[in-house]
Amino acid sequence: MPATGGVLDRALSLAATAAGGFAVALGGMVAVGWMTGCARLIQTHPTFPPMQYNAALGFLFCGAGLLAARASRPRLALAGGLLTAFLGALTLLQHLFDVDAGIDRLLFEPFITTLTARPGRVSANSAVCFLLAGAAVWVIRRPGRSRFRPLALALAGAILAAFGLVGYVGYLANLPQAYGWGRLAHMAVQDTVGFSVLGAGVLAVAWREDRRGQAGLPPWLPVPIGLGLVVGVVCLWRALAAQVPPPLPSITLAFGLALSALAVWSLRMFQTERRLALEAETANRDLLREVADHRRTMARLAQRASDLEQSLGSMRTEARIILSILNSMGDGVMVVDPDGKLLLFNPEAERLLGHGATDAPVGDWPRVYGIFRPDKATPFPAGELPFARALNGENVDGVEVYIRNETVPEGRWAGIGGRPLRGARGDLLGAVVVLRDITAYKTSERMKDEFVSVVSHELRTPLTAIQGTLGLVLGGAAGAVAPRALAMLGVAHRNGVRLTQLINDILDIQKIEAGRMTFNREPIDLQKAVDLAIESNADYARTFGVSVAAARRLPGARILGDAVRIGQVLANLISNAVKYSPPGGRVEVDVVPDGGALRIAVTDRGPGIPEGFRSRIFQKFAQADASDSRQKGGTGLGLSICKAIVERLGGRIGFDSVPGKTTFHFTLPALGDGEAGPAEGGGDETAARREDPALHAIPAR
Repeated sequence: MPATGGVLDRALSLAATAAGGFAVALGGMVAVGWMTGCARLIQTHPTFPPMQYNAALGFLFCGAGLLAARASRPRLALAGGLLTAFLGALTLLQHLFDVDAGIDRLLFEPFITTLTARPGRVSANSAVCFLLAGAAVWVIRRPGRSRFRPLALALAGAILAAFGLVGYVGYLANLPQAYGWGRLAHMAVQDTVGFSVLGAGVLAVAWREDRRGQAGLPPWLPVPIGLGLVVGVVCLWRALAAQVPPPLPSITLAFGLALSALAVWSLRMFQTERRLALEAETANRDLLREVADHRRTMARLAQRASDLEQSLGSMRTEARIILSILNSMGDGVMVVDPDGKLLLFNPEAERLLGHGATDAPVGDWPRVYGIFRPDKATPFPAGELPFARALNGENVDGVEVYIRNETVPEGRWAGIGGRPLRGARGDLLGAVVVLRDITAYKTSERMKDEFVSVVSHELRTPLTAIQGTLGLVLGGAAGAVAPRALAMLGVAHRNGVRLTQLINDILDIQKIEAGRMTFNREPIDLQKAVDLAIESNADYARTFGVSVAAARRLPGARILGDAVRIGQVLANLISNAVKYSPPGGRVEVDVVPDGGALRIAVTDRGPGIPEGFRSRIFQKFAQADASDSRQKGGTGLGLSICKAIVERLGGRIGFDSVPGKTTFHFTLPALGDGEAGPAEGGGDETAARREDPALHAIPAR
């Protein structure tokens, strides 16, 4: 249908252009005849009226205007239309008022006057046609979207064609009144043909403008066709009435009008049938397209169903494999949805918890499964369970719990970790929790701690006696000692001090890990504590050729803490900085405010911390390399103890290191004016720690 519509559009456009070209050719031919005096170009038969020079100009103007409108030259089209309409209107006024405006013989003196009322004057019916043709060209050259525009053009074209055809039929039937009105000038044969062609061209333009890209006849077509037929029938009736006696003219009129009505009705019916056929064809085509689309959709759905079935089979296989893996795992695995409802619960999780899956909310799980804190007595808070924390989007690792219920009366230790489960867009789908039985590990750890505690206490008693004896001998209590023996006794005393440090650190680590380290919390002047630590480590620093000083001071800064433990942390950090400083170096200790906290920083100008060692610097027995312990005399426990003490006091510890500079820093909550805090309890502190801060100097790098 689009191809047919394109052909029709081109045919209508060609018809309009051909009509304009024909009018120009006709007018030009007759004008040449008048200018050259060639009667054959002006008069087709000696008894027929000639085509006047002004009529030739009218066809030239009208044809040129139509061609200009088709070529999108609106100004030229306007000029052609106005000149044509002006010529027709002025000639018609001359006929109506029987005046001479001086245009009939303006350019040429007519030499043929057959059937002309006034020499050179265009006939009245030709003047009407020129007026209509000029108006039509004027409308064509104006772009517009009025729905009446095509109909108006079609009516003008139909009247033009009707006048032309009636005149031509008059020549064929020898009815002079068909091409002439009364005693006025008669329309020439060339005029009848020219107006018929121009009318057809204007109709073609109207038809093409109304198509709007659609096929079929325009709905208004019966109106101009009917008008043209009526005009033709009336003109023929008038011609017959002037030459033929009654009743033939009346019969002809009645028959012509009836025939016109029948033609219009037939055209209307044809249009209706054509429209219905097109609608049916369109509906059938749409239906066929929908059926084809439906079939393609069904084929795609079938293929999709097949693919889904295959994918479902693969997913079932994968699910069976995953379930087998989960059931054979040595760790318990639990999966919950965003509401905390259990979705997966493997056998190891059931064994560890002593119960199967429960419908109880996560908040009731400590009661249902008997989950306690490591003290074995305090129920584990539901909000701190890895299940709940993972559902809040948190990654949880290494949470130790104690499980005891009627199914597991002897109790069991478990380590729990959790991760949130998220979809492709980051939305929370639930959480997965892994439980590991660490009962055997906790048992061996307890046995190790008991062994270390016993051995440490048993070693410290004789070691204290040995150190005391060596101290007396070195102090001269036993009399003079030979220099060689004195040097050997000094080595023994220093190694005794190192052994005491190691035993004290091991006991501190055991207390920290067992949760038995106590703190005497009281208001402390932090700057004074720093000054005391600097003074206590000054002699130790001088043995390395290093100085220790407070770079930035903050007098009156107070915290709530344990003075002995804070001194232990400062001594560790300062002694470490001293040992790693170059001879002649300087260790700086700063105290500065940090929001609602106080920040203590110890800076040295040593070699810096190796990149590969930084991630484990606060671990137990961590040292940069094996030679550190021999060269610097450290145990690798000092920084681990510092971290535990600072965190128990509610602070944070960290470091910054670049080649040539290292800063260890920790923050503690500041104590406002008038604030005080109760002591947490008595301390299990050794006399050596209270009396000799240098014993806290434990290298950790």
